Amino acid sequence: MEWKELYERLVALNMGQNEIALSKRLLEEDRKEELLHLLRKHRCGLVDDMHETQRRVDRIDSLIRRTEKEAVR
Repeated sequence: MEWKELYERLVALNMGQNEIALSKRLLEEDRKEELLHLLRKHRCGLVDDMHETQRRVDRIDSLIRRTEKEAVR
């Protein structure tokens, strides 16, 4: 993968500038395993964020259902 393509994808993922700079260095130094580790670490963070967002959606759904039940009474 070329740096330009990787850079555009990392920016689209909202990766921080420090992580982007490290990614560039790892790519230039052909340290692919370390780059993979960095990408997987970022992915884990995104998955954690997704799960937290799902928990908040579940809580708001619960509040909606409860409020709907109370409104019917």
